[in-house]
Amino acid sequence: MLRRIVPFKDYQQEHRHPDEHMSPSPGDAPSSPDSTRPSGLASVFKGLTGAKLTKSPPPSLKSASSILSPLADHVNATRTNLAGLSPNHMESFELLKNGNGNVSDRIAAANSLRCAVAEYPMNPVLEIWYAAKGMIDATRSEVERTAGWELLSECVKHKSSTDLERQEYFLTLTAPANPEDFHLQLAAVVDLTNHGRDLSGFDYQVIGVLQKWLREAYKAVKAARKQASRDAKKNAGKARASLAGEEKNLHQLFTFIGEVIKFSSNVADETAMSGLMETLVAICLSTTIEDDLRASINVIDAIVTFGALPAASFKECVLVLGSIFCLVPSLSKTAWHTISILLKSHSGPAAVRVLVDLLRHLPADGSSKGKDTRDIRGVLAVLEKLLTKSTEKGYPPVPFALLLDGLVAAVHSTDSGRVHCAVLKLINSLFRDGDGKIHNLIVEEDWSTLLSIAVECSKKAPPGIVIGSEMVALANEADRPDGAIGIELLKLITRLEELASHKSSEFVPRQIIINFFIDIHNRLPDSAARVVLTYFQEFRCCSPSDLQWEENLSLVLKEFYANRSRSSETRLLSLQAVTESYDMMDLIGEGLGDDDCVPNLIKDLLNNIADETNLLVLESVVAFMVSVAVSSDWELFDYIVDTLRTIVVNDRLLSPIASSVSRPTTPVGGEAAPQRSHTASGVVTRGYVKLFMRCMNLDGAKSIKLYDTLVNIAKTSHCKTDARLTAMKLLFRLRADWANRVFLINDTESEGLAATLLHTASSRARKQAEDASQPVRATRAEQGAVSRTTRGVSFSSSGTQDRVFPVRSASGAKSSYPYKQLWVLPDPEALPESPTAIASPILASHVESLVLETAEESEAPP
Repeated sequence: MLRRIVPFKDYQQEHRHPDEHMSPSPGDAPSSPDSTRPSGLASVFKGLTGAKLTKSPPPSLKSASSILSPLADHVNATRTNLAGLSPNHMESFELLKNGNGNVSDRIAAANSLRCAVAEYPMNPVLEIWYAAKGMIDATRSEVERTAGWELLSECVKHKSSTDLERQEYFLTLTAPANPEDFHLQLAAVVDLTNHGRDLSGFDYQVIGVLQKWLREAYKAVKAARKQASRDAKKNAGKARASLAGEEKNLHQLFTFIGEVIKFSSNVADETAMSGLMETLVAICLSTTIEDDLRASINVIDAIVTFGALPAASFKECVLVLGSIFCLVPSLSKTAWHTISILLKSHSGPAAVRVLVDLLRHLPADGSSKGKDTRDIRGVLAVLEKLLTKSTEKGYPPVPFALLLDGLVAAVHSTDSGRVHCAVLKLINSLFRDGDGKIHNLIVEEDWSTLLSIAVECSKKAPPGIVIGSEMVALANEADRPDGAIGIELLKLITRLEELASHKSSEFVPRQIIINFFIDIHNRLPDSAARVVLTYFQEFRCCSPSDLQWEENLSLVLKEFYANRSRSSETRLLSLQAVTESYDMMDLIGEGLGDDDCVPNLIKDLLNNIADETNLLVLESVVAFMVSVAVSSDWELFDYIVDTLRTIVVNDRLLSPIASSVSRPTTPVGGEAAPQRSHTASGVVTRGYVKLFMRCMNLDGAKSIKLYDTLVNIAKTSHCKTDARLTAMKLLFRLRADWANRVFLINDTESEGLAATLLHTASSRARKQAEDASQPVRATRAEQGAVSRTTRGVSFSSSGTQDRVFPVRSASGAKSSYPYKQLWVLPDPEALPESPTAIASPILASHVESLVLETAEESEAPP
């Protein structure tokens, strides 16, 4: 009903009697402004409320005649009061009212009246307002419109204006105007409302107008930005100036909206606030400028702080704040400030429900993309942050069951790596809170579903074992979210490894953790793999007593032991688990019901053994094979020996050059000492030696096969030197007693020969001392004069010859480096085990030709 007042006033102004504004008669004395203003106001209030000078009730409760009649009286009173203006000001007023003069005259008149209104603030200004409002018409020139806006802005500053007058001012100022005058229009409304502090006369209309202006101002800014990008190459200065003006208008409008919400939020109805929130959310979703986002967040912050979010826009507001918090790092702190206020308010539980419900109701077909993915990431980021906050500080709790359902739905709703990474981050926050402890939310909960979600997320990580340095390098690439997933997965594995390894008073479901590690076994670092293997050994998971022993044993063999990228410690631990499993199977024997269990285990263990390059692992495998072959049947024994021999053959193919061409020496920094096998062939040959020593008293067929194998290695020039020496050390210690029974000795009684060849510690030290004491190399003639005749040399230990042959250096100079020789005497490690003192009851030595002759004689007829 209030809006019908304006047409009536306009109609009254347009059809006013010609003598209404004539000068007063000479007998009428003009009233002073101070005396006339109260009487004019009194007449208005008297017409509205009767005899009492009280504020009028809402206009909707009165008839049109009761409003229009006092307004006419008020206009008549103000017209009389204008006579108090100076003649110059009256002349300016008449000029504006009648529209006389040119543009310059009207501008000058407006400026004159603006000064008069500013100097006499109690002077009634309604007639001046009516006279000047035509200057802001969109068809007028820019300078005239500017002068008109400035005069109107000065008029609205009067504190004595009634609600009806302020209603008139507001409707006039917010009417459609020239778009170029928006900054002047906004400034006038700001003055009218005293920066949002006074909305009397138009309380319930402001938010609707501001929402409309905000939408239009943002459209103007978008258009200006697009045009500026087009004109950047042509006229960059002009494009930037135009854009700067539009952006300034937009942000001044944002500031004014925030002030209105701050001081007068109680007058906004649900519909108006819903419209404003829809506009703010739309701006946040469409803009790419951080200043726009920051200004929108500030307005939302004011609404949350001083008012309440409308129900229709509550969900969208929560989601857009979460998206900004997650996706715009520079605004995350600002966005969280607003989110935290919302969470700690009475709407906090509702906000949490909005977050978890968005996840729970996601489609399970993996079709979530675009905005859905952005909302999911925002929700996960807010929930992760919320989980670090305490309910004691006013934050609402998060229901674990609903959260779990939401995480499951989020993982299956999209294949986005960034979403999976956000899920892993949230899971990590549950297993390690701000104090480094398990979050209270999951202390007494089942972790199976939670870790199964982590398994799904791990599928997006880079293939192979998770290594920290590699993951960091990948995470630094913007288009590689799998690197970030790898980092979060590594954090989770490390935390669970810590929980499973350290025993504490708190209950930790180790079996669930181990199952999680088994599910991601191909991504486990070595430390986590060792946790699994230790658990398997502790609870005999690879023994037939476990229901899943075959699956566990297969995992240990194929994923931990056979994976040559694993560390030696991990592979040796897995081999130990296999050994314990074999011992249990051997103990049960036929009770397993499957005769092929042991052979299959050995075959799996020796699979691709020829390619093994880790000597530590190979030594352990060979040692295990020796223990198995001693008691195995002939078929398995033959398989073990032949398979290990492929290592020697492989070494021979890799190094076809005979190892005995030159004297193999290696420079070292110390004294000569025996060394262990440093090639795969040497390791296998030493295993053959150990196996022969164990079988020579038990099985003749096995011993003969091993003996032939060792002889073949020793006499083959293409075999590795250390392998040949290992075989020779055994063969040189074989002896036969008077009954041709074979036995082994430790001492070969060859120290004399070794000293002559400089293969004892004392002879080598003496030679080095002689070389050091000789200052100058002997001349060739002097060397030729050395007598080379020697007496017979005894090679027994008691007849060691001190005199040795002179050794000529190949380079003609003294050797400056000591050398570590491949064999020296005495050699306590010549044999892997100490031989038994008794002769073999099943092995005997013989000469093949004598055996044939004896056989022929026995077959000849008498």
